[in-house]
Amino acid sequence: RECFSIVSFNCHGFNQGKEALSSICNVLLPEVIFVQEHWLYSINNDELLKFSSNYMCYFSSAMEDIISRGILRGRPFGGVATFVRNDLVPYSKLVAKSDRFIAVCIGEALFINIYGSSANKKEDKMSVNSDLLAQLDEELSQFSGMTNILVGGDFNVDIRKDCDVSQIFKTFFVSHDLVPSINVVPYTTAYTYWHTSLGACSTIDYFALPERLCTFVLSNEVLDLEPNFSDHFPVMLTFNQQFAKDF
Repeated sequence: RECFSIVSFNCHGFNQGKEALSSICNVLLPEVIFVQEHWLYSINNDELLKFSSNYMCYFSSAMEDIISRGILRGRPFGGVATFVRNDLVPYSKLVAKSDRFIAVCIGEALFINIYGSSANKKEDKMSVNSDLLAQLDEELSQFSGMTNILVGGDFNVDIRKDCDVSQIFKTFFVSHDLVPSINVVPYTTAYTYWHTSLGACSTIDYFALPERLCTFVLSNEVLDLEPNFSDHFPVMLTFNQQFAKDF
């Protein structure tokens, strides 16, 4: 294995993201793919589970609790999925999942795909993210001896900014000896998310990795795939052959 790549992509709904996701699965062929906001129910999870013959998919829906409480009002939301390329499937194992994260162990590494809160109110965003990180702390306590931990996804906050929301992620990263990928190799593209009608953009999709792995990073890039109907760009982190030896 010459290198090891991992892609993260917020689809903004499966139907809007599936064209770009198809390019990722069938052209780029990274070892691991993190997907956020697929908006699918468990009942139609085959949309992702059978999406590509090149991958096995671990799936989690954010819709089950809402549906169990009555009729959905507004559009669907949330949901995460992690794709593992077929050659790594024999070495992969689902560790834990919730509506906002999926943790998969592959070989000697733990891959955690997360979707941070997009709540409008800061108090709500802080509460949801604090709960999410508390769950992850509990899961990671079971892997105290594992040194290859990679966290990635849509954090819904630019970690480089000085604010209360970014601070709780910074504290989490420091407590687990993780470094944001955009601090290791900054993106050459100015943003990973854009809202056309509002004219808003931000860098909220990235990874976090152990400091000792930073020397193995070959590239960290924002992917401009066509067509892409999501409001996010996919991002890809690639490690060199030395890191890939673990797989």
